[in-house]
Amino acid sequence: MNKILGKGRETGQIIPIVVVGLLVILMLSAVIVDGGSIISNRRTAQAAADAAALAGAKKLCLGDTTADRTAARNAALQYVTANGAVFASEPTFSTVTLSGHEVPGITVRTSVTNGSFFARVMGQSDLTGGATATAGCYHPSVTVHLIPLAFFYNSPPVNAGKANCSTNGTCDLVNYDFTSLMTQLISTPATNQPLDDIYIIMNEIKICEKSVSGAIVCSEMAKNASGGNRAWIDLSKVADMSNIKKIFKEGIEKPLYLPSWLNGEPGVVASVYDNKAYEDLPPIEDYESTPYRLVLVPVFDNYCDSGDPENDCPSAWNEGDSVEYIVNSNQQSYRLVGLAPFLITCVTKNGKADFGQEITTGSNKNKCPGYVALNPDKKMDAIEGYFVTGTPLDQFAQGTGGVSAGLDIVSLIH
Repeated sequence: MNKILGKGRETGQIIPIVVVGLLVILMLSAVIVDGGSIISNRRTAQAAADAAALAGAKKLCLGDTTADRTAARNAALQYVTANGAVFASEPTFSTVTLSGHEVPGITVRTSVTNGSFFARVMGQSDLTGGATATAGCYHPSVTVHLIPLAFFYNSPPVNAGKANCSTNGTCDLVNYDFTSLMTQLISTPATNQPLDDIYIIMNEIKICEKSVSGAIVCSEMAKNASGGNRAWIDLSKVADMSNIKKIFKEGIEKPLYLPSWLNGEPGVVASVYDNKAYEDLPPIEDYESTPYRLVLVPVFDNYCDSGDPENDCPSAWNEGDSVEYIVNSNQQSYRLVGLAPFLITCVTKNGKADFGQEITTGSNKNKCPGYVALNPDKKMDAIEGYFVTGTPLDQFAQGTGGVSAGLDIVSLIH
């Protein structure tokens, strides 16, 4: 008779299988739970890095100085903290390529950490997700309705009553809310315009300064960066300078990146003061019946009498400035920092209103109100109006309450 031997030895063989199965389940749980936590941390870290890089890049729109980088770092930290992350390392700064141009950039590295659940069994107590984002600041490639002149950002308006002027003659450009200003201009006659905040761009009076007594003192153009120094600028590197009226109406042809130095262009372009130049510009959307037009005015914050700004005007030079648009280094040049939206309300030609909202009664009939308020001692050509914010001119255009003067666009690079 055959006997089955060893039957009792099979008892308990299922235990190793159960143990292995439990380990597999534990490992899968760690992967699912803790892995998901890591993915969540990485997503949070990426959102923080993106927001921080954009905030930091915005601070680099004015330049790439030590002060600019400090401001960029602090702005980035605010967004990192607000998104529940921390700096994995201090932000770094370098030149980046945006829209085919080398511009200042910032790289932010972030991390988010929380405790693990199943991974603790394998000695992993913390789960960290990290991310990196780089962003830079640049300006639109081209723009239309650009007046080819340099306007000093500390220029006082006619009466300087609301321009935050100091006793040394410096003022901040006044910025009206566009819609509120339009409502006011439409509902009041020309003589009741807010003349304290009106600006004048004239063909002969080039420098206007606020004296200690509060009066506005104007003089002929001189090689001086103080006051409201205004000069035509040489745009030959980005446009055809043989037809400045076309530049004004149709814009520049190649990119103009700021902050940059541009030469001054001597002479007066009389065609810019002709009514035809403004009548040909498209009316303002929703305000087609008003005699106003929107343009962009290049704003500068410093000046170099002659020579290379970096070497010959060190007090005016800022790290990160561009000199690629300078045509003649032996000529005066202006440091453009932005393009400010400007609402033209009236244009004077030979002392009389040629376009816009003019005075219709009294001894100053057929004259522009700002021109009358300035009370020049001879007949001149002039453009007057207001620097404004919130305009429909360009979705990127920003007003200028100081040096930061517009068309700054920040973009991520991944």
